[in-house]
Amino acid sequence: MSAPGLEGYEPVDDKEATRILTAESGIEADEEAMSFIAALLGNETAALRWAGSRARTTGWRPLRQRLASWTSLSVLVGASRLAWTDDVERARASVAPAEVAMLAMLSACDAAFAWDVLDAVDPAASVESICALEDAGLIQRKTRAGVVTFTVPWCVRVVHRLEDPDGVERSAVRWLEAWGKRAEELRRTSYGVSARATLAELAAALPLAERALLGAEPRTQQLGVALWTRVSDAMFFGTAMDFASPAFERAVTLADADEALEPQVRARLIAGRASLERGDPAHAEALIDQAIALADAAKRDDLRSDALRGAGWAELASSQLDDARASFEAARDLAEAGSDPRGQADAVAGLGVLALLSGEPDMARALLAEALATHVVTRDAPREEAVRGMMALLPDEVGVPVDPASLAQQVEELRSSGQRWREALVLARLGLAARARGDNESEKAHLQQARAAAGLSNMTASRLVSTLLETRGTTAASMVVGFEGRSLTLADGQSHDLTRHGPLRRMLWALAVAKNGQPGIAMSTLDLVAAGWPGEKMKHEAATLRVYTTVRRLRALGLADALVTRDDGYLLDPELPLTLDPA
Repeated sequence: MSAPGLEGYEPVDDKEATRILTAESGIEADEEAMSFIAALLGNETAALRWAGSRARTTGWRPLRQRLASWTSLSVLVGASRLAWTDDVERARASVAPAEVAMLAMLSACDAAFAWDVLDAVDPAASVESICALEDAGLIQRKTRAGVVTFTVPWCVRVVHRLEDPDGVERSAVRWLEAWGKRAEELRRTSYGVSARATLAELAAALPLAERALLGAEPRTQQLGVALWTRVSDAMFFGTAMDFASPAFERAVTLADADEALEPQVRARLIAGRASLERGDPAHAEALIDQAIALADAAKRDDLRSDALRGAGWAELASSQLDDARASFEAARDLAEAGSDPRGQADAVAGLGVLALLSGEPDMARALLAEALATHVVTRDAPREEAVRGMMALLPDEVGVPVDPASLAQQVEELRSSGQRWREALVLARLGLAARARGDNESEKAHLQQARAAAGLSNMTASRLVSTLLETRGTTAASMVVGFEGRSLTLADGQSHDLTRHGPLRRMLWALAVAKNGQPGIAMSTLDLVAAGWPGEKMKHEAATLRVYTTVRRLRALGLADALVTRDDGYLLDPELPLTLDPA
């Protein structure tokens, strides 16, 4: 920024933002809350330093709650003068009074804005005024996918909010109305040749919708729900989104306060998908079941089709493969009857992933190719890329180009947002790419991380990762258990000496012998107590706890996917390649 007084207010990267918050607070980090705060403050250095100093007194979680609402923020600031107020005043003094008045109106927009939205809010706005404010460092420009957007820095917005809260609030309603209308217009172009640009523009409105939902004004909340349900595509296509945000559940509550059924359905589908992204398929299923019932009540086949696709992914995540197949097939049929190529292709892609999980790679390849063809013909680049990413997980897809740097960046973004199951799949792709080029060390590192991320996801990513690794070659690598369980060598070559771990190695040996002798038959808790602690008498509660603890230790050694828990006991996966070393 060239204006005196506002130099150095440009956003920093996420890593530097975390460093500043940590250094200024001097308290233990809370990554989730700190990430939310940094994003809310636009990663602006001055704001981050101020927030860090406040966290020293309030803690991270209370600070996050107070910053989410302008009303509570004004209480937090109180009568004190913000450190950057003088800088903002000097910068405002460098532009004309008409431009200062325009800045006050722009400061009411808690998000970036494109020219079409600005024109709807203030038809008299001129390019010259915008350029003057930009030259003064009072607004910032960004271009993504050919879409130019402008943002008023948080430090500038908060000064205007504190100076004239009522005036800014009135302008905020106009921004929400204008963005809502623009988002409705853009829905027509969110699929097809203009999808990338449309999604980029919709993404700019996400912070505005989120803040409106978390605010206290009924009118802005109502407008926030409308905007939230119209920009949902942008949440799940390349936009950094906090899927743990309370806005997802708040949108459901606020939508229910209105009689209109469509917002109620869409709010639940959005919240359900967010639940899947953060690894909570049970909650996702509950929300999507409600959405299906509401879609039926509305007698809207298009809403029912969308809800059934959501149900398919939730059931897939919970390993309910037959239910998932039925949901995807029903969604596909409804989309076809409703002439909805996007919905049809999405349902077919879901069936493709289902086939891959079910060990049917040829069927998976055919279904994903069908979905891909639809996106190619409609020239929808974002969804084409998504399906190509799924196809890269197929066995023998070694010819699919892989950009390790791009995938590594995806891993960092997914890890920071807690999307563990997606992180696991991207790590698996990196590992398989390393295998294809003969880099054994990188392959091992990436696949170990993939298993760890999959295990944290509580979803079928772990099963998919295993499927990928076992079907990539003509022969799957075998796990080797040494005689009497004295050693364990995993399929990726990782080895453990268990000689000095008596109960653990004896339980492992019993499970391995049972797996090879009677695959698919579980060992009860009593069976495992007898194997691990032969001849020892103990109370039932103590025995159960010992088995449970030992099972957890075995899983931590690398058997998270292999050691299966059922109602009748424990067993090693019958499909697991396993060798017993008799020596």
